[in-house]
Parts: sequence; structure tokens; C-alpha cells
Amino acid sequence: VLDVIVATLENAGHSVVAARTGDQAREIFEADPNFDLLLTDIVMPGTLQGTTLSKVLRELNRDLRVVFMSGYASEATVHGNGLRPEDIRLMKPVMRADLLAAIKTSLQK
Repeated sequence: VLDVIVATLENAGHSVVAARTGDQAREIFEADPNFDLLLTDIVMPGTLQGTTLSKVLRELNRDLRVVFMSGYASEATVHGNGLRPEDIRLMKPVMRADLLAAIKTSLQK
């Protein structure tokens, strides 16, 4: 799934750095926090889940835009876990057009 998402975003003209776990994403971001957007699943491998990952990365860049994808996106908004009102939440399966629209909307904010 990750490879398909990366290809979709790159084919749409976006520069993508992929990570297979939240822990790996944190390491990449700590080395270079100059990212415009975090696209993350809410539930994923590693110790850092998507919502916690977003909180950790926003400690380094408080203006980081985040788009969450998950089968659990609706439930994740009710637990005071750091999601912001402007964060976009996409329910899986996500259609290509919906993903690209969410990225575009988030980057325009």
C-alpha cells in the first residue's frame, strides 16, 4: 500500500519521503524538519502511532500540516490525542482523487 501511495503522490508532482514506521518517520524528520506535510496512518507498526507521531513532529515544527488515513479516523478524533480541527482525516479505502484533493487542501491552508 505504501508503494502505491508514494507512486500516486509522485505521479501528481509531489516530492515524497516514505517511512514504514512512525519511529522511522521521526528519525527522518529529526534529521530534516523541512517538510510541508505529514501523511500518516493512525494505526501503524512501531512504537509511534500516527497521532503520537504528529504530536512529536509538531514539537519540532508546530505548523506542520497533517493528513491522517485510517479505518479508525473517526474514532481517533474523540480521545484528546492531539488532532487539530484543520487536520484532514481520510477513511480507508481512499480513492486516488480523494487523497490528492486532501493533500491539495491541506497544503493551501
